Amino acid sequence: MTAWYTVDILAILMAVSVYQYLKKHSRQQLLPPGPRGIPFFGNALQIPLEQQWKVLASWAKTYGDVMHLSVMGQSLIVLSSAEAITDLLEKRSILYCDRPQFPTAGDMCIHSKSRIGYAGYVVITPYGDRLRQSRKLFLDAVKTGITVLQESQALEVVRQVEEDFSKATQPGAFMADRFPFLRRVPEWLPGGGFKKVVKEFLLRISVARDQPFDAVREAVQLRSTFVRKPVFVSAGVTELTSLAGAGTNKAQLEFDEYIEPGCLPKLSDRSKLPYVNSLIQEVLRCGAVAPLDPRTFAFGYGRRVCPGRLLAEDLMFMIITTVLTTLRISTTRVFDSSSLEPDSVKFVGGVIRRPDDFDCHITPRSPDLVAGATVRLDRAA
Repeated sequence: MTAWYTVDILAILMAVSVYQYLKKHSRQQLLPPGPRGIPFFGNALQIPLEQQWKVLASWAKTYGDVMHLSVMGQSLIVLSSAEAITDLLEKRSILYCDRPQFPTAGDMCIHSKSRIGYAGYVVITPYGDRLRQSRKLFLDAVKTGITVLQESQALEVVRQVEEDFSKATQPGAFMADRFPFLRRVPEWLPGGGFKKVVKEFLLRISVARDQPFDAVREAVQLRSTFVRKPVFVSAGVTELTSLAGAGTNKAQLEFDEYIEPGCLPKLSDRSKLPYVNSLIQEVLRCGAVAPLDPRTFAFGYGRRVCPGRLLAEDLMFMIITTVLTTLRISTTRVFDSSSLEPDSVKFVGGVIRRPDDFDCHITPRSPDLVAGATVRLDRAA
């Protein structure tokens, strides 16, 4: 009797294995082509941690604009052309507006009671009623304006938060994202290291949230004016991804022609500055992974388009015009802004792609304009 039970169990296991193999094989036949991976890991070990777009671009030359990757059992579809992106994410947005599940990144956002964490939660939320309600609440928050952060330390905290979130949303970054039982493993055991990452992220979120509030409260108690060197951070981090390219001298000539001497550009002057508007779009394009239309793709696609894009565009206009009106920027002591070539600047990858730190030489164009910019910042504060 025992022998028959053993045979039955082996037969059932074999049938299940054959079924799983046939199911997986038939599913793979429906997927786009892509590079062959290795067992279990798939293509995870073939994709570098930095500048992934270079490897993906080289694969696209072999496998086409739509290709399939496997990362530890999770299927990824990579789009490498504007036509493919438009066809799938714009024309068929209802089918492709969902998000993959990143439990670790979700813990970072849900447990952080701040606008930064809430914004990240909107980014990774699956499409549905909850996302629509979250976007509406997020838009209401963005309408209130911009948040003022004090000193470079606060900005560095925000940058670190963005980098942590980018790492957490990389496919295969944490084993717990693929194997849910690891979420119950203690932090000190192998596989539980993600809990330490979440704790550090929440600590940085608390600093980014509380530091500006504490600074304002202290300033009020001391009855002092606000900082003289504020840094503005919008609902998104678009301005962190911008890189000044060639043509800034022409933009400065346009300022001199259309803006009253001694004054700084305002949002109402935007229609008078066609070259500057074109330059801003070029700034969005500089260092792009592919030659896409910046206004169409810089803020996302279809139903997942960035809800803070209008505020980000206005903020970029004010930052770029104020900088170019008041300052000369160059990589050398020869005042030629065109010498700051985009190809000479490295980029930091992740969910948000931005230029890495680089050296440049900055001098004021006019002391009067710098004084006017300082007064405007003091009033804004």
